Amino acid sequence: MSCITVAEPLRWLNKNTNSTQSHHHHHQLQLVNMACIVAGNSPSVLSSCRSPSLHDSEIEICAGSPRNHGFQTPRSGGIQSSFVGSRLRPVLAIRDENLLWSEGGKSPVKKLQQRAVALCVNIPEEKSPDNDSISGCKGPSPPLKRKRPPRLDIPLQLPGLEAQYAAAVEQPMEVNEEGFHYAVSCKKGRREFMEDTHKAMVNVLGDSKQAFFGVFDGHSGRMAADFAAENMGQNIVDAMLSMGDEKEDIVEQAVRAGYLTTDAEFLKQEVGSGTACVTALIIDGNLVVSNAGDCRAVISRDGASEALTCDHRAGREDERQRIENLGGIVDLRHGVWRVQGSLAVSRAIGDSHMKEWIIAEPDTRKIEITSDCEFLILASDGLWDKVSNQEAVDIARPFCVEKQPNLKPLQGGPIDACKKLVELAVTRKSQDDVSVMIVQLGHFCMKKN
Repeated sequence: MSCITVAEPLRWLNKNTNSTQSHHHHHQLQLVNMACIVAGNSPSVLSSCRSPSLHDSEIEICAGSPRNHGFQTPRSGGIQSSFVGSRLRPVLAIRDENLLWSEGGKSPVKKLQQRAVALCVNIPEEKSPDNDSISGCKGPSPPLKRKRPPRLDIPLQLPGLEAQYAAAVEQPMEVNEEGFHYAVSCKKGRREFMEDTHKAMVNVLGDSKQAFFGVFDGHSGRMAADFAAENMGQNIVDAMLSMGDEKEDIVEQAVRAGYLTTDAEFLKQEVGSGTACVTALIIDGNLVVSNAGDCRAVISRDGASEALTCDHRAGREDERQRIENLGGIVDLRHGVWRVQGSLAVSRAIGDSHMKEWIIAEPDTRKIEITSDCEFLILASDGLWDKVSNQEAVDIARPFCVEKQPNLKPLQGGPIDACKKLVELAVTRKSQDDVSVMIVQLGHFCMKKN
């Protein structure tokens, strides 16, 4: 841990605190100009420094850690900063609100609590001093375990936020919808606006036994979720029509093309949001389920649950390895593995600022719809983080299956099952948006017993 002694500026300030209140801004400016310069091949982690003679004064200097591409400033506020180069110049900056004045306003209170945050600016290349030449340093910083990836430029404000805000204002806090052999229920979580959405396309190409369903869980706004919901189904159908019948796996290839096309088209919008998604394409008696992110599809086979997708999360070993092989970093933040300390999902539509690692390539599984296939649950992680696969099937089944041995059918239908699952997640303290869609598979079965 490297440390800078910053006692002299504080002694100077304490010496001059008997001046009138009108001069306190001048004192702050003088202190700001006393910059502590730190130069090295990589940013050091600077500890809080206390002057032995200034028991009531404290300065905190926050710099980026070797595994963090940005600076974390104290939670109490202050000047935000970001990593802009390998050479750093932290500059002390005093917050006005922490200068305490007496009730009369004529003289400052002797006890001054001051906090400083580091601002970073590029400085010309020059020979770096040894760590021992910096006051308070006892030795070199520990070496990095692996090569640092290229600097990641993440804008302080993602593009398109104003448009996303305007679109989100018009969205309801709760959605309940029932359609042709499907139902969906969505409820807003702790965020100001709901970022989940869904899509249902029935009678695809004029065939009542062909359909497309999807649940989309947006992040950093809902524009990516809305765009994907509006365009992905049609992109998949268009890709399927353009391929013809020359390939055996035409449907799987069409789904992949639909995901990648949707992603490419959204990136052209130059909006910084992204979305996880799970989709189900029903065609010719087959169920084709795909996902990118942590939305999940679970099928009920005679009451037994089976997950048809696997969540794409940063903590998944194969996903972590893929990201690190591309030069990215997967960090554990507040108990959650995140890409570059930011996103918990490792695949998604959008996220232009992290596209090098957050890919839109879906995982796809195709199964035949048989008589034991009862219903399909498509849901965002707001449900699956609180409710297990089998529990979800057990709760929904009485509402979705008409004839069940030793079980009296309940009033209502799939819409009531969706609502019940959403409310269960909420009562279990889910703070995320929760979206649940249930598709009755019996209608789409081509082989009846």
